[in-house]
Amino acid sequence: MGPGVRAEADVPLPEAPPELAVRILVVDDDPSVAMAFSDILSAQGHLVEIASSGRAALPLIETGAYAVVVTDMRMPDLDGPALYLEVITRCPLLEKSFLFVTGDTFSAETNRFLKETGAVYLGKPCTFEEVESAVKQVLHRRAEESGSE
Repeated sequence: MGPGVRAEADVPLPEAPPELAVRILVVDDDPSVAMAFSDILSAQGHLVEIASSGRAALPLIETGAYAVVVTDMRMPDLDGPALYLEVITRCPLLEKSFLFVTGDTFSAETNRFLKETGAVYLGKPCTFEEVESAVKQVLHRRAEESGSE
């Protein structure tokens, strides 16, 4: 498993009930981290796709097919905050769909962005349970936004 995501190799991952399965896009320029998140989310029953950069993610996100976009904060090309701003400009309904992953929670810039957006985020490294909880938070925020609760 790549850096940043903790999981025990010999412990089977619990599976989520099928009714909780959603489509998730993982955006990370580190293939091992992206695959680790994909494995965790797939084990939870979700349908997962991976984009290797913010630029590669844009056309995928614009389809509106994803309930959650899990994105690294720091990437070359188009980082997480820039991706978020670009997406909500084009597709405002996706504003509550983002889950940010960062190892940089102590920088003033990162803290300011997360506070201003109120976005759900995970610090690296994170556990299976933390990923599951964060995805549920994003889905709950989306449901509140759409008024379906």
